[in-house]
Amino acid sequence: MSKIVDYERLEPIPASYGYAGIVLSITFFQTLNQIVLRIGCPKAVGRENYWKWRNLVVSWMHALIVGVWDITWYVGCSAAGKMRLCSADGWI
Repeated sequence: MSKIVDYERLEPIPASYGYAGIVLSITFFQTLNQIVLRIGCPKAVGRENYWKWRNLVVSWMHALIVGVWDITWYVGCSAAGKMRLCSADGWI
């Protein structure tokens, strides 16, 4: 029998945290895109596929950040936190 988490006791997160996260994410990835644009791509890529190279590098960085964040959060999270995540995602 699964235990239902009582979400009533959790404190609400201010909306400003979400807005700040969105703005910081957009700013970071736009800056990364501009850095890749200024550095340039390898000669083997060619001019016609330059946009694919930029997209690939930015996607790699996103995957690296999200992967490290997920593993760090999962390892550092308590058993109760893991249970909350699983029940919130509908895994139970």
